[in-house]
Amino acid sequence: MIIFLCSPVAFSPIVPPLAVKKVRYFGETIAVVVAETEQIAKRAAELIRAEFVQLPVVHSPSAALQPEAPLIHKDLGSYQRYGPVYPVPDTNIGNHVKIRKGDMQTGWATSEVVVEGSYAFNTSDHCAMEPRCSIVEVMPSGLIDIQTSTQDPFMIKCLFHLFFQVDQSKVVVHVQFVGGGFGGKGSTQLEYIAYLVMHLLNHLL
Repeated sequence: MIIFLCSPVAFSPIVPPLAVKKVRYFGETIAVVVAETEQIAKRAAELIRAEFVQLPVVHSPSAALQPEAPLIHKDLGSYQRYGPVYPVPDTNIGNHVKIRKGDMQTGWATSEVVVEGSYAFNTSDHCAMEPRCSIVEVMPSGLIDIQTSTQDPFMIKCLFHLFFQVDQSKVVVHVQFVGGGFGGKGSTQLEYIAYLVMHLLNHLL
């Protein structure tokens, strides 16, 4: 298992680099193509076929919190954790964080006006000028050379050490002009996949 929640201090490895048995979100990677040319790779990708059994869908955070909501991760309570991350077993809560500031009861009691309501915003996402792309080469010396569009090169070194037991001095991350990074390029996924493919090929060839 690789990673879902990622920060410098907290990790919960609950999503493999490729979907295994269950696809949990639209766009989750289900296959990897290895080819000698880009043209062959594109043709091979077009030939991939997958059959899916439709599962109950959770459409919103509020729906995911309902007691009868389908569990996205049924084994959430058994996942290994790194740092202060607190999943709630048998729920869809991946990390329960409590924030307490001051005396809330006194604050409510002395407030002149109390406004209660539910508020929702339209779905949005980060829109960078360049796509995500990663190139990983494993050298005969064991050096891992990574070229990737990320805003967290040092986090990649840290995570490779954590999950693959590779010394950070053996991981070199090259970052070109990111083309816009607003947090959306702080995640690590393509780097894992590219490294695992290279690692496998090095053992097969």
